[in-house]
Amino acid sequence: MQKDSVELIREAEQKAQQTVADARKAAAELVRNARAEAQRRHDDTMNAAFSAARETLEAAKAEGGRRTAADKDKYLEQGQQLQKKAAGRRDRAVEAVLEAIING
Repeated sequence: MQKDSVELIREAEQKAQQTVADARKAAAELVRNARAEAQRRHDDTMNAAFSAARETLEAAKAEGGRRTAADKDKYLEQGQQLQKKAAGRRDRAVEAVLEAIING
């Protein structure tokens, strides 16, 4: 009778350990997926920003205008701001997934 109790306890411990391992794997996969999605969105944002900057420069060239150093600095600063914004979105997406995992 006592041996059965010990076996039941061991089985319960093994099941609990397996459940924890499965939960960790699922959480890791969710985080990977969230990071991948955030990276895709970041890439889309950056591609759009660079395309807009390229189109603006091409339009200016077509008009025969020349960009000054101040104009170039302005576009560089705008690109950096977009990068920061996209990185913040990526970080918030990962945090949201982690909170969802922790809070169930």
